[in-house]
Amino acid sequence: MRFCSFSISSHKLANPGIVSISSHSLSTPGIIFSRLTDGHDKSYEEEMVSVRNRSGISGPANQQNCKSAYSGGFNTQRIVAYSTGTMVGYVLCKFYETKPLYFGSFSYAPSCITDSPNTILINEIAVLQSEQGNGIAANLLDMCLFEARAAHSDSNKLSTVECCVLAENISSEMIFTKFAQRHGVGICFGATQFSEWGNYINWKITLGEKVEQLKICDKLFDKISFSSGFQGYLDRQALIERAKERQSQRKP
Repeated sequence: MRFCSFSISSHKLANPGIVSISSHSLSTPGIIFSRLTDGHDKSYEEEMVSVRNRSGISGPANQQNCKSAYSGGFNTQRIVAYSTGTMVGYVLCKFYETKPLYFGSFSYAPSCITDSPNTILINEIAVLQSEQGNGIAANLLDMCLFEARAAHSDSNKLSTVECCVLAENISSEMIFTKFAQRHGVGICFGATQFSEWGNYINWKITLGEKVEQLKICDKLFDKISFSSGFQGYLDRQALIERAKERQSQRKP
């Protein structure tokens, strides 16, 4: 496994329930990255709702703006980014044991298992629109992975990262593609889920030593998206073609 060069500070910040983290490989000047702990003040959840509302993310506001969606009980790891005392981004993730479904298609966990997980599910990542393009999202994802490995003695059990990306969201597509290029050996694209904001496509990134080109998985069964219709099929195929083209253009 390839490990990121992050360090966790042994001291806590002035606010209870938040631990400082520093990055040595993808530093963003002026940004402090921290991990929320179970003893944090609930105002952090209000701040995350505020960030999401100003991030340009599409989705069900009545559900996503519920503070419980940002709680430690729903998420295993919560990494936040601050600039001059203001939260500018966050990432929420959950650990679970992979349970393969039909024909090796994607897995869905019935519950969060924190003692020996092998999969990280990225529930959400958001950065203020005014701060986008500064590498904050990349740092958040890298620190999320580092924290996941640091939280468990047998870090080699972490084998995959899963997420769900809107087909039209090219910026998120690039963020997760670059994350896979830093930490993975391949990307698999699963079923397409229809929503009123567009079609969401499931991603599964296989972790491993950095390679020159990522393997792009293109299973016949995964192409069948009954719930999203023909447009969902087209969106998924277009994503696969873009992914293959990007990897073919990578320089050794």
